[in-house]
Amino acid sequence: MKCAEKVRNPSCEHFSPSRFDVHASGFTHHLPPQMNTHRENSRRRTDDPRARVWLDRLSKTYREGDQDHIVLKELSQEFYEGEFVCLLGKSGSGKSTLLNLISGIDAPSGGDVFIRADGQQVAITRLSEHQRTLFRRSHIGIVFQFFNLIPTLTALENVALPLELTGRAGGRERAIALLEQVGLGARLGTYPDKLSGGEQQRVAIARALVHDPLLLLADEPTGHLDVETGETVLSLLLEMSHNANKMLLMATHASELARRADRVLHIEDGKLVSDEAWQAHHPDS
Repeated sequence: MKCAEKVRNPSCEHFSPSRFDVHASGFTHHLPPQMNTHRENSRRRTDDPRARVWLDRLSKTYREGDQDHIVLKELSQEFYEGEFVCLLGKSGSGKSTLLNLISGIDAPSGGDVFIRADGQQVAITRLSEHQRTLFRRSHIGIVFQFFNLIPTLTALENVALPLELTGRAGGRERAIALLEQVGLGARLGTYPDKLSGGEQQRVAIARALVHDPLLLLADEPTGHLDVETGETVLSLLLEMSHNANKMLLMATHASELARRADRVLHIEDGKLVSDEAWQAHHPDS
C-alpha cells in the first residue's frame, strides 16, 4: 500500500487528508471567516528582487471571552533569499503565530503576507484554505515544535509522502538521502512510536526539506535534540538556506543559535524589533 493510501485509510480517520497538511508538519486549522478592515488598501508590493517574503501591516488578534488579545501589531518586514533570520521572544510573544501566518496555516486579523514564487508576488493571505495548502506543498517547508508524524507510516514513508502527494518522481531516493543526512539511515522502516523524540524531530525536519522548498520555517527545530544531533540538524538547515539560496526563518530561545544567524529580530509587545534596537533598550541582557 502506498503511503498516501495509508493516510486515506478509513481506519485512520483522525488523519484524513481533509484535515492533514503534510507540508505544515501538522494539522490545518479550519478557519472561520476573518473580518479584516485593513486589507483592501494594504497591497504593498516590493521592487527588491531579493525579497522572498514580506509582511505588510500584518496583525493578529484573538478573542478571549469578552476581551481582544492582540498578539501581533501591524508588522512590516522583508526577508531575503539565502538569509538565515533568527526570531527571538518570550514564550507567548507571538513567534509561532508569525510562522503560522507566513505559512498560511493561520489567517491574519489585518494586513498581508507576500511570497515571491515562480516569478510572481503571491499574497498568500488572500488565498483560500485549499489554495494555501497547495502552495505550501510546492513552496514552503515547516518544522514545528511538535513532530506530528503520521503513526501508520514508517519514517521513510513519512518523508516521502509530500513528493508522492504532488506526483513528483524520485521521492523514495530523496527521502532516503535526507534521512541518512540526519542520522536515521538505519531507521527507515521504523514507525514513529518506536522512535525517540529526537529521532521523530529529525524525521519531521527531513520531511520539511524533501520537496526542496523556496523558504523554510522552523519553530525550535533543535529543542528536542541532544547537542551533537542538534548541531547536525542546524548545519543541514543552514546548508539548504545558504548554499541553495533558500530563506530560513527560525524561532528559538537558544541564544547560541541566534549568534549564527545573518539577522536577528525580536518580538516584543506585538512588534518586530531589530537586534540592535532591542539591545539598546535591554543593556543588561
